[in-house]
Amino acid sequence: TPLTRAIKSLAGRQVVEALLFGVGGQSAALNTNSASQNALHLALSSEYYDAAVILSILKSSPTTATAVDGKGMIPIQVACLNSAQHEIILAIAIVDLPIDLGAKEEAIMRDGFGESWWYLLCETDDLYVDVITEVLLLCSHPQKVALCLTQAGGEDDSQIASTCATSQCKLELRRC
Repeated sequence: TPLTRAIKSLAGRQVVEALLFGVGGQSAALNTNSASQNALHLALSSEYYDAAVILSILKSSPTTATAVDGKGMIPIQVACLNSAQHEIILAIAIVDLPIDLGAKEEAIMRDGFGESWWYLLCETDDLYVDVITEVLLLCSHPQKVALCLTQAGGEDDSQIASTCATSQCKLELRRC
């Protein structure tokens, strides 16, 4: 697609945004290549990494943050493995939160979102506890409680986030 070509040629944010915000741009961001990578996976790869492009993709098509590529990886995993900037990891985490951040009075859960939260909280050996802290600072009390009680996506519905969290992440959750 033209979007894929723009990312691969490192055309920059302006070109990518013109494609993303044009007719069919959101669906183009979700299209996958032969490795089942969407535009976000591609832009997060070390070969085509561009922070401004990544933020533009997240803004125009947030569901790209929830997609699994051909290797079974979600974008936050690609970002962490490639040592992406802190702001990029935070942006992916926020876009893929299992709660609606705009609803401060109550915790409104979002179906299909939350794998990034689970990954950062339970699978990164506290390397991103600062991201967990920043996300929690954005939340109201009901939202924090909901994030602590988020259940694992599909594999083991009996496990909740606060029980699998790594040690430093657990401390941050307890501060809620």
